[in-house]
Amino acid sequence: MCGLTGLWMKQANPALYSSVKAMSETLYHRGPDAGAVWVDEPKGIGLGHRRLKVIDLSENGAQPMHSACNRYVLVFNGEIYNHHSLRSELEQLGLAPNWRGHSDT
Repeated sequence: MCGLTGLWMKQANPALYSSVKAMSETLYHRGPDAGAVWVDEPKGIGLGHRRLKVIDLSENGAQPMHSACNRYVLVFNGEIYNHHSLRSELEQLGLAPNWRGHSDT
């Protein structure tokens, strides 16, 4: 199981990144394969992720993940075991973005 962290501050704080990074590092044992932090300092929001590679061993499953328009950011834990069939259904509906891995299904 991966490790997820998040922090919301009511106002901008220059310590946001270091705080989220420190929180994430305490979860190293939950995801020793990779880790990353995303912050929006002006809005006071930060997300951290520690990755345990299970299905998609490539860097395409790296998190935090960003939407194509870069408006949305997320961290999550989970495996989509039927991602091939879901992907096929979406492609048949004409909803075929540029797939990078199983996580973006």
